[in-house]
This record gives sequence, structure tokens and C-alpha cells, in this order.
Amino acid sequence: HTARATGAELNTCQIRGKPQLDSHAMMPPMSGTANPRESLQQLLLEHHGFDPIRAELAAGLAEGSVSRALALDSQLTNEERRYFLQSLVGLHQPPQSTSLALDLAQQLKDKGDSLSLYFDLLRTWYRDLLFLQELKEAKEQVIHRDLLPALERHQALLSTDHIYRAIRAIEHATTALQRRAAPLLTLENLFLTLQFEHA
Repeated sequence: HTARATGAELNTCQIRGKPQLDSHAMMPPMSGTANPRESLQQLLLEHHGFDPIRAELAAGLAEGSVSRALALDSQLTNEERRYFLQSLVGLHQPPQSTSLALDLAQQLKDKGDSLSLYFDLLRTWYRDLLFLQELKEAKEQVIHRDLLPALERHQALLSTDHIYRAIRAIEHATTALQRRAAPLLTLENLFLTLQFEHA
């Protein structure tokens, strides 16, 4: 096992490997300036009427994009987010794991314009898993803090290599969909890749 990465190194990896279905790039923290996540959270509180919990979650998911934060909040309920993310743990609990992978693929195929929001959830969930795997102070940095018990259960089932493979698979699926690959087949391949832990 390699040495644990620093938070800055993981952020750099996250930025370079971010899959996108839209034009909103992440805003990496810059020395001498406010953290973009905290700045966006404050903006949502003061100018868009968000309560503190909604603002923290939306700011974490949007990672610097105001329009993305507003879209996430308006198009995806907290209950939908929690149900989808907690179901990912089941990908590693046979015998139902393969049927779950195929079910999730079908569910996302039917999301239409909201599909990119679910890719944001996947990306940030595996980012949180990587932080838990690699950083001692990770619990204070995870985006999906309200789902920490599920995150910890999921993290305990995976190796660091598998998490990196999952991140690459999410990026690959995003690129394939941008190139108009068959949605259902692409999503099935993605969730089956997320399911299996290779030797």
C-alpha cells in the first residue's frame, strides 16, 4: 500500500479525473482566498434562501458552480439522493448485487436530463470513499456527511485500487455518453465495473 496522499494531492487527482456532462468545472482551492465550497455555501444562505444543511450539501456537490448548486437542489430531492447513494453499498452484497447493478443502470437511463446530476453523486461519493481511505481527517471533509455510516460501510468493502478504478469507470462512462454511446449498455457496464472488486 502506498503512502497516504495529502488533501491537496487528492483534490488535484479529483480535478484532473472529474467526469463532466456539462460545462461546469470544479474550482480548486487557491492559497490566500476563501475556500470555493465555503464561499458558495455562504452565497446560497444569504442570497438564495437555503437553510444551512441544504446549503452545505449543494455547495459540496456543485464544487464552485452556483447554477449547478441550484439545479441540484431543484431537480434532486434529498430523499432521492440518499436512496441512490445508500443503494451503492449493495453492489458488494451478493447474491443480489448483479441484479442491483442492472436495476441501477435502468433507473439512471430513465432519468433523462437529470442523468448528469446522478453522475455528480457518483463522482462525489467515490471522492468521499477515497478521502476516507486515504486521509485521517477525512470525516471533516466528506461531502455526504449525513451518510457517513453508509460511506464507512462501503469504504470497508473496497481497496484503494478499486476506488480508483471506479473513478476511472465513471469518467469513461461520461465520455461514452457524450459521444452518444448506447445509454443502457454504457450504464450497465459502469455499474458492473463498480460492483466487482478485482484481485
